[in-house]
Amino acid sequence: MTNLIHSCRFLVYGWLKVCRLCLSALLTIMFCFLSGVDAKAEITWHETETEFDYSITNLSYFYYGQNQYYKDYNQYVIKDDASASYDSVAEIQVSEFQNIPLSGSGVQIEAMAMGPENGTDPPNGLMVQAFLSTVAEGLNSLQGVDIDLEAVSRVVRRFEVNQQENYTVRMELTGLADFDDFYSNNQYQAWYAVQTEVKLEQIVGTGDQIEVQTMPGFPVVLDESNRTKTVAVALRPVDDQLRKITYRIKTELILKSRIDNLTLQSWSVAGDVNGNYKIGTSQTPFTLQAILQPKSNKPGSAINLLILSD
Repeated sequence: MTNLIHSCRFLVYGWLKVCRLCLSALLTIMFCFLSGVDAKAEITWHETETEFDYSITNLSYFYYGQNQYYKDYNQYVIKDDASASYDSVAEIQVSEFQNIPLSGSGVQIEAMAMGPENGTDPPNGLMVQAFLSTVAEGLNSLQGVDIDLEAVSRVVRRFEVNQQENYTVRMELTGLADFDDFYSNNQYQAWYAVQTEVKLEQIVGTGDQIEVQTMPGFPVVLDESNRTKTVAVALRPVDDQLRKITYRIKTELILKSRIDNLTLQSWSVAGDVNGNYKIGTSQTPFTLQAILQPKSNKPGSAINLLILSD
């Protein structure tokens, strides 16, 4: 009888122990699941509200008095969200002074402005690209040019966040210039410029009640000497009045170049302009991107990012 009682107690204690273990495991799983849900900071992009415009401007003059040659260009090519697709490319190609005065002589101009490759944003941000290229070879000191180029690539995206969280926005400018710049005077010079801007704004309200506020630390300007910057921002789904917040982030890249040896008023030429005047290339354009990610990851979040399309 005693053995039977001990056996029953052993079975009961064993069953209770198994139950406790199962309950503990279940609670652990539930805790991990709930912690993961609570910690998962997500960004939702407003894909249908993406704004973009890519443009190329070419205002150029070519003159060669020896054979009475004159040609001018006033080109403006733009691709924007009202008339083109996101993967559109604004571009021009111009050939001038071909085989004048010698075989192989000429000026080749190329320019391009676009958004992300194939219109597909990077996984967690946004990107713009552009390049300008002028190559002059075999020209003499009687051939005049006044080449004024500009490429603009601008993308604006909107998004929301699901919970208050600290984020970092990492911005980077890439690209190399191979540009034979010089300056003798205002009528004999060659120069280029790279301009950028990244801007993050908070928007609440609609219609006449809309309020737009630039986030602290913005706008950010990068250049060839300062190519990267990271800014910490605190994002949240609603403001103190419980109004829904929408964020708007813009990346803008502007490239300019000027090559001039021609005085139009007197049709005089200051000297030859043979050389390479490249701000990026078709294979490796200048690129500006902005990447947004949580500053610190809580257990279970697994860094599920939905932004920088940089």
